[in-house]
Amino acid sequence: MTTTATPRRALTRGEVEHLGADLIRTLAPHVGDPDNVDAALLAWLDQHDVPDLGLVHLAALRQVFADCLTPAPTDEAPPGAALFHHDAAPTNTEETDR
Repeated sequence: MTTTATPRRALTRGEVEHLGADLIRTLAPHVGDPDNVDAALLAWLDQHDVPDLGLVHLAALRQVFADCLTPAPTDEAPPGAALFHHDAAPTNTEETDR
């Protein structure tokens, strides 16, 4: 006997973003405790299927790093931010023209 699962409705972008924020709030208290992080993620896996959870993880990652990845105007950047990569920057003009 074969059973067919009812297809689930795809999550909307808003739902994915909301769940991403919920995931961050769920994991934040467990920073530095891998066992509790694993337990929390397994609990989420019980509630959401793998493709949905993958999208939720991506949304959470984007939310966590959004401020880091969004360029800020120089006059709003913290002191020293403009020099952050100074030591790693090429000094030879031929290297910068590539």
